[in-house]
Amino acid sequence: VKQAGQFYQDTADEEGRGRFPGQERFSTGLGSATGSASYHNDDAKTSADLTNAKQASAAHTTAIMKDLGLYTGDEGWKQFKDAHDAIWVSVFGKANADNPYPTGAVATGVIDDPVVDGAGGIGNGPEEWKALLGGEVLSSKFQDGHYIYSIVAGGGSGNDVYPPVLYVADMENVTQFNNLLEP
Repeated sequence: VKQAGQFYQDTADEEGRGRFPGQERFSTGLGSATGSASYHNDDAKTSADLTNAKQASAAHTTAIMKDLGLYTGDEGWKQFKDAHDAIWVSVFGKANADNPYPTGAVATGVIDDPVVDGAGGIGNGPEEWKALLGGEVLSSKFQDGHYIYSIVAGGGSGNDVYPPVLYVADMENVTQFNNLLEP
């Protein structure tokens, strides 16, 4: 998460607005509440556009909160094979030998890489994450663990701007092993 924060600051300096690894831009969410690999909160040109963008990010946040067990009446994603609400992205790719996807893990809801999984135009998340760690892949310390992330899109402009939020977890038990970064 610290490396992702540095990546965000570096891209803000270079590109004018920060983004996290795998994001095409500040206003692109990775994962979603709707089953898609990504969504865009393009710069709002009207108050209705801004409202729709905020609603998309709020729905994504709610799905993540349910997975984290922070939503009233929902236990969360406690085992790698459990169903979950949000779409998540594998940090280093599901096929990576150093961070293998657990056998028997839920097959839907965790995408391998947004580029591979049809969310065209998005940066290569696994390669950007790996580069942040000096070319190394972090492997989970748990037998059925695997690192995943989801990014709630930022959006707006001027006084109405709101940042993207990065959630990182280990699917061994998302309720216990997670962190977030909101710049």
